[in-house]
Amino acid sequence: MSHPIIDIYCHIFPDRYFQEMTRVAPKLENIGKRLRGVTKLFDLDARFKEMDQFGDYREIISLPNPAIEDIAPPDVGMNLARIWTSSAITGRSSHYPIRRSRISPRPMSD
Repeated sequence: MSHPIIDIYCHIFPDRYFQEMTRVAPKLENIGKRLRGVTKLFDLDARFKEMDQFGDYREIISLPNPAIEDIAPPDVGMNLARIWTSSAITGRSSHYPIRRSRISPRPMSD
């Protein structure tokens, strides 16, 4: 019996989150653009295709840097956390629930 591979250090950067992050912290647009250059942070079809190469490979996904509390006040940060969480749930991840779990962010400033 083979055991699943569980990767606990995985990030996704959903488009809706990226749009809101650059709206509330416009100075971060450059880092956001660089992160958007890493296709598998937002193209989940490409991500799952790569995961398929490793058999029973699963991920626990989390928010990429920068930390929410570093870029937004508490009320805005909570909204960003909600956007990331809802995007992570409603994205392609929902098509592969057994392959993906998530850690819902909460700003440290809250």
